[in-house]
Amino acid sequence: MGKSKKRKLSAEDAAAVSISSKLKKLRGVAKDTKSPPAFHCGKTCASLSPSDGSLYEECLSTSYSGFRHETVSSALSCQFDTSLEGLDSLYQYDVVQPGKFRMTKTSVTRTLVGNPGSTYKYLGLRLFSHPWSDVDERGERQTLRDLGYSEDIASALLTIGRINTELVDRTNTLLKRHVEPLQPVILPANFSLTLINKMEPSSTKKDLKRETLLGGRKISVGWHRDSGLKDFSSICVYQTIKGQELSSSHDWGVALRTTDHGGPTPPLVVPLPSGSLYYMLDDFNHNHEHAVLAGSSGSRYSSTHRVAREGQGTWQYIRDKIASYKLDRQVHVQSGVITFSTSMPLKRRRDVYKKYVRQMLSLQVEIEFEWLRQWYVQGKLHNTLHLYWQKPIQELCDAYCQLESSSNEVMAILEEASESSSTNEGDRRVGAGCVLVTEDLFDLMIEIYSKREETYAIWQERYSDPIFKELPPNQRPRDCPVLDKEDAPRRLSDLVRQLRSRFVGSVVHDEQNGNTKSEKAKIRKKEKRSSGKYTKKEAKGRASNWLKLKADL
Repeated sequence: MGKSKKRKLSAEDAAAVSISSKLKKLRGVAKDTKSPPAFHCGKTCASLSPSDGSLYEECLSTSYSGFRHETVSSALSCQFDTSLEGLDSLYQYDVVQPGKFRMTKTSVTRTLVGNPGSTYKYLGLRLFSHPWSDVDERGERQTLRDLGYSEDIASALLTIGRINTELVDRTNTLLKRHVEPLQPVILPANFSLTLINKMEPSSTKKDLKRETLLGGRKISVGWHRDSGLKDFSSICVYQTIKGQELSSSHDWGVALRTTDHGGPTPPLVVPLPSGSLYYMLDDFNHNHEHAVLAGSSGSRYSSTHRVAREGQGTWQYIRDKIASYKLDRQVHVQSGVITFSTSMPLKRRRDVYKKYVRQMLSLQVEIEFEWLRQWYVQGKLHNTLHLYWQKPIQELCDAYCQLESSSNEVMAILEEASESSSTNEGDRRVGAGCVLVTEDLFDLMIEIYSKREETYAIWQERYSDPIFKELPPNQRPRDCPVLDKEDAPRRLSDLVRQLRSRFVGSVVHDEQNGNTKSEKAKIRKKEKRSSGKYTKKEAKGRASNWLKLKADL
């Protein structure tokens, strides 16, 4: 079967690709962005706020020029507020991993809303979005009510989507006015999702951290740059405060600082009233960090609209990747019989078969650890709330099972190759299967299964973290029916051990004619590789370490 035609880009997608190319050519990438001009206070100051008058304004225009804020109309504020409160039942705490080992529960509850099928991954956790528009996939149109959302929640989600369109226009107007005259090319603010947070005041959340740079003020969200976004993409945030007392000792707001923490530029404290919009334009997110200052009363809702990085974070991406694997491959295996789409020499068949195995195993690993485990670690309630995703997750489970079956076929061929010392042309299974087995194929299998075993162990440790006991039972990790079988840990360990054992005893075929090498050559090969049973990559790493050690001595 020939390769399928690549999907033709729409005019909008083609324009986006063109702008991204120009940005990279003319302005580089995020890490290339120069630091903002430094601002010297002329006096010792931990931070500046509007009460510092002209000093604050000068610092804002000099070192924080990409930051803007405004108060919206009462009509827009009313629409936004009603929608954010209408989504209250969707907000959940996240359990994330800000360090390599430590798991922590967020101090805020949140939910993700955006283009159908979008996700957002941060601190090791993938958030799955609720759609802010009706869904039209594969020629089938479904309303949010069709998906099972209640009338109130569906209305709130659609309103967020409509407001997003207005925020795109507002942000692009600011870009054209303040950034475009200074830069050769800018990225339009085509926001694809919003992360909505609900934060409780410091009077309620007693465990909030204090920030010494800000005079000991408590912060709801610590210093950070938003991740997973397109380079040079702008961010627009709406905030509203519900139940705030007029006599509050501290107002909600944001703090800003440059990423060169030891530099002379002081952080800024920006109080923001309810109904505020603030913008971080163009490259501001590249070289600045922001934090959320906790108010002493009232609950803060915020909606952060952003342009997510394209590629591996959507349902459409992983769905199309699975479809491409099924359609575009040159190898077909059925009941142990391997066939190729075209006639080719043995060496070429071996290369094509190895590529097929790598693609299959890599896709299986991606589905397991980037999608299914990310879904099931968030609990039963998460599954109940995310109605759009229930069908895609089932499709991913089905695809995983098909890939598992295919990987078992490869294991069977490797097992037979390790036990056979001939290529009996009358045996169709051996002729088409064992003749394709090479040392490199064993190396590939051992490498991927060993990494899979390591990643599985990390996830099991994550599932058992005591932090989950702080959540209600329906928000704790649950087993995935196709992944978490009783023998899963032992089975993975056994597979790696069996692969290494078969690797040492495998038959090595001559690459020219498919016949086995001489017994003498086979014995030399086995003796060379059997001491420790290392793959080529492992052996190379050990050799490199030894050379480095000798150099150090």
